Amino acid sequence: MSQDIAIPTSPVRVSTGRLRDAVYDFTAMYAIPEIDQENIFWANQNRMSLPAGIEDFISLYIVSQVRHGTAVECTIPGVGNEPDRIGIVSLFEYLIQIDIYSNSLNYARDRAMTIANIGRSSIGPLFFNQYDCSLLYVDDPRDMTAIMDSQQFVQRYMVQLRCCMPEATTVNFDTFDTAYITRIENVDVHHKP
Repeated sequence: MSQDIAIPTSPVRVSTGRLRDAVYDFTAMYAIPEIDQENIFWANQNRMSLPAGIEDFISLYIVSQVRHGTAVECTIPGVGNEPDRIGIVSLFEYLIQIDIYSNSLNYARDRAMTIANIGRSSIGPLFFNQYDCSLLYVDDPRDMTAIMDSQQFVQRYMVQLRCCMPEATTVNFDTFDTAYITRIENVDVHHKP
């Protein structure tokens, strides 16, 4: 007698860390000279307009993500009448780009250097641990000065953070808790070669 294997259903994405919060809060705390927090924003992969009339702001982007290793699966027992679930966890590395703009002399450079300096110290990883994320590395700041809407050069420095965080998904999975066995045989005794 064969039993059809049930296909797992009802997927639920469960993020185990708060990467976006960690990057935003880290930038807000360590971008020195201080910047108004309303001028720090997630640029949402170029789907957001730049602030009108403001040339002193910081935009954050998730540039790429790469999975490391193989997904790990574990069974999560259901409570009461809820079905059991399978948890699938993968480790992802994220490349976060921080673009720092300023029309004040050296503010963008100073903010980029401070973020890189703190990020490369023991303080950076400790800060990210609060958010269940890991700060792996901070690249050197790069000068990307450009002409903006004012038709004048505006300082722009770029810093890239390399962060790591597990991502998890769960799915329902049919299981059983009782098996009825009608006959138990010893292979060596009952089935001789």
